[in-house]
Amino acid sequence: MKKKIILASGSRHTIPPINSSPGVARVISTLAENETKEIKYFVVSKYDKSIDNVDFDNLKYFHPKPTRISNILGFILDKTPYRIKKKIFGFTQTDRIIYYRGFKKIIKEINPDIIVTFMHIELFKILKKEFPKTKHIYFYRSTDIEGRLGLRNIQYLFKSCDGILANTKLAIEEFKKFNPIDKLLLETVYNAVELNNKLKLKDISLENTYRAKFNLNNKDFILGYAGRFSHEKSLLELLEAIYELKKKKIKVHLFIAGDINNEKTPDLIYYENILKYVNCHLKDQVYFLGWINSDELFDFYSGIDLGILLSKYREGNSMFLTESLSVGTPVIATNIGGNIEIIQDNKNSFLIDNTDIVNNLVEKISFLYSNSKILQEVSINAKEYAKKNHSTKVMTKNFNSFIERFI
Repeated sequence: MKKKIILASGSRHTIPPINSSPGVARVISTLAENETKEIKYFVVSKYDKSIDNVDFDNLKYFHPKPTRISNILGFILDKTPYRIKKKIFGFTQTDRIIYYRGFKKIIKEINPDIIVTFMHIELFKILKKEFPKTKHIYFYRSTDIEGRLGLRNIQYLFKSCDGILANTKLAIEEFKKFNPIDKLLLETVYNAVELNNKLKLKDISLENTYRAKFNLNNKDFILGYAGRFSHEKSLLELLEAIYELKKKKIKVHLFIAGDINNEKTPDLIYYENILKYVNCHLKDQVYFLGWINSDELFDFYSGIDLGILLSKYREGNSMFLTESLSVGTPVIATNIGGNIEIIQDNKNSFLIDNTDIVNNLVEKISFLYSNSKILQEVSINAKEYAKKNHSTKVMTKNFNSFIERFI
């Protein structure tokens, strides 16, 4: 009989992916669809009404739906002071308290042999307490574990879980520093993309078609960013660099994919500052494309010359980075976190120091703007690297191999 494995996602995104889902939803769905002779996967994630319009396997994917009782509880929690919610539940987000509560009933009915909790330590604690005899694996999906989790939670993990996964080697090394002699199983499983159709090569006709939508052509130099409108992602620094290039008579364009209304914790002040800067200095160079779903994103990657990933403090194994490389679009990224594990500087993409982002970015873009041959060579290397290291076949094989060590 197959062993039953729960993949529990504590994020606010539903699985299988819907139009507003980020990369982690696609990753979890891909893992769940690759069962073995020994393993049967189930996924529990937050309910979203959009999932009602999706054809999915409801014996594999589960979502705790709102009920009259949960709605009443939500109303009460919204009126409850943060300090009281923190004391009772350990965290304060009302929606998470509600749907984590719904996880327990679903998981009890499935009666799994192993529970893999993705990222959210609060959910891990709840499920460990509710199912103490089940084996528990924690899948961490960032870097800076002490900053994100805190020492107390790290110590709790070492005492309470059977294995730890991460999507960077750096995070695993960080875990080991806190408990270097522990026998706990720790391993890295990188993100992946499905390498087919558009993903195999950067289609020139697709590039031209995409650019034509914005009255641009293959002579225009275009940067691309997809993600949150967040201070941590250095978007204002990116705009400042483009403006500095403009003053040097180097005109580059920027496509921004993202929608502030889809963000769970939007920084509206920062977003307004971005709009003001563009309107003041870069009206004809910056294009706000809004939310782009995963399929359309690959048209986006094909339509740009360079991806931009300028995280200031931490970065895991970015799906934006992995997907860009898979279509042969190199990325300029800050030299932090998982970026330095994926990017071979000047070979498959480019790294800049995060201590002086504007000047370093201006220097790097200026160089590549004048050296298209180098950019073409790096593009070829990027595709080959992604094909070898970030296919879904590699990811699912590594994940399944790790799970099989517990059954």
